[in-house]
Amino acid sequence: MNLLTGRSLAALVIFFISVAIYSINLERPPHLDELYHMLAARGLLETGEPAIGETGRYWRALPLTWLVAQSIDLFGDSLAAGRLPSVVMMAALVAVLFLFLHHEAGARAAWLGAGLFAVSPFAIEIAQFVRFYSVQCLLFFVAAWLVYIMLRPPWRPMRMVPLGILAAALLAAAVYFQPTTLFGIVALALWGAGVLALPWLVDSDVPGARKRKIIVAIVALALLTLVGLWLSGVLATLWQDYRTTSLFNLPETNRFWYYHAWYVLFYPTIWTLSGVLAVFALAKAPRVTLFLLTIFVVGFLLNSFAARKSMR
Repeated sequence: MNLLTGRSLAALVIFFISVAIYSINLERPPHLDELYHMLAARGLLETGEPAIGETGRYWRALPLTWLVAQSIDLFGDSLAAGRLPSVVMMAALVAVLFLFLHHEAGARAAWLGAGLFAVSPFAIEIAQFVRFYSVQCLLFFVAAWLVYIMLRPPWRPMRMVPLGILAAALLAAAVYFQPTTLFGIVALALWGAGVLALPWLVDSDVPGARKRKIIVAIVALALLTLVGLWLSGVLATLWQDYRTTSLFNLPETNRFWYYHAWYVLFYPTIWTLSGVLAVFALAKAPRVTLFLLTIFVVGFLLNSFAARKSMR
């Protein structure tokens, strides 16, 4: 048995174990938000449209509603059947995470990282929730992995172009399901900019004067872009959306420690030791660790200072 086959079989094993874990108590009472897709899925089966009642139509994340409808049609009209697509997609994310870690850091890191993620409270909650979070997570992670592969030296256009197009399509789909994907895209862009720029900046064969001119040009272009966004009102709209929340969420608006508090509660040991663990990871596998740290830290901070706060 070669390594690829063994790795694939291991990914299948952890996928089915995750499905089994996420299927425990799958018939628990519904959260209000789940009913949007459950009722719309029933309407889709009955009328061909995501109808809720006689006049309501729920078009948001329609592909997910369609999947829920097919699951209900196949397995019966129940919450468990409606939640099954989320279960499968979250289990698939665990398997993809396993493959990523196995390829980049070895079998031990893959089993440990994917295993801890699979049984984490956040993953279990999302896996058992009839909403678009699981598909968004899966799409974003696959897209991020493609970007990581695309920017692996040596850089070849024949490889980078198709990977970039596929990653962009997946990211666009993830934004469609959940706009907070934009936080992840910002993180990916920052990491990508660093990967492309740092080798050039430290290259002694490139004249210092040329570096300074290009840096000044890039900074000027960035400032002009910001001015254009501000004058057009786009920047104000984005900021308003970033710092606006629903009435029920107002008490959490300025609590930038919101997610930190939940991490302390759910992951007291790992979260407390995260800085030390990151140092060891950087020493062992710097490239992949910087990639993961950039996405996590940027996403964590942008979510923490946003007005909207949610466990999901």
